[in-house]
Amino acid sequence: EKVRRVSVAQRRSSAFGITPEEIAQALLKQDDLAQSVQGRIIHTNRIEHITCKEPWTRTPEDLETLRAEIFKIPSCQKLELTDAAQREISRFATLHKFEPGACVIKQGECADAYYILLDGTMKVVSTSKGVISEMYAGDTFGEGGLLEDSHLRKMSVLAQEYPVAVLRIDKLHYDRYIKSFHAKEKTRREAVFR
Repeated sequence: EKVRRVSVAQRRSSAFGITPEEIAQALLKQDDLAQSVQGRIIHTNRIEHITCKEPWTRTPEDLETLRAEIFKIPSCQKLELTDAAQREISRFATLHKFEPGACVIKQGECADAYYILLDGTMKVVSTSKGVISEMYAGDTFGEGGLLEDSHLRKMSVLAQEYPVAVLRIDKLHYDRYIKSFHAKEKTRREAVFR
């Protein structure tokens, strides 16, 4: 298929003054981009199939599939967790779906989990400032309240479009594996603004 595309493009290139090498490079870049995009698609159905099982009934294959799906998300990759930590999070993570307008996090409530948005869009709302931002698949949220001494949520997060699917990581596993990363990031950000 690639060879056929290159030869067709080469015949047409002479009319535009483009070398065959330039066409071949452009086609390779296009294929690389397509593979990159495909690799970042979150397969919510796979995640749902596994997370509907109780944690201790998830097989090693389930955990590996779930781990691969979760930790291909760029915001999760940057956490730099060990394979063992990724498997532990995969064992206990749960999937939750929400209708438009449903509140996932409510301002003023006690923070008890960290979330990864898998599908849909959400908006972050403050009672004093209104809509602050929107979130899309691959974004994470909930760490703010978990890092605060009061453990209270400072903003609400509402489902905006259906289907909204989030992966929930409970406070115990967040504290054990992820909190130190976010605490360092928070300290770095605060140092920049001093």
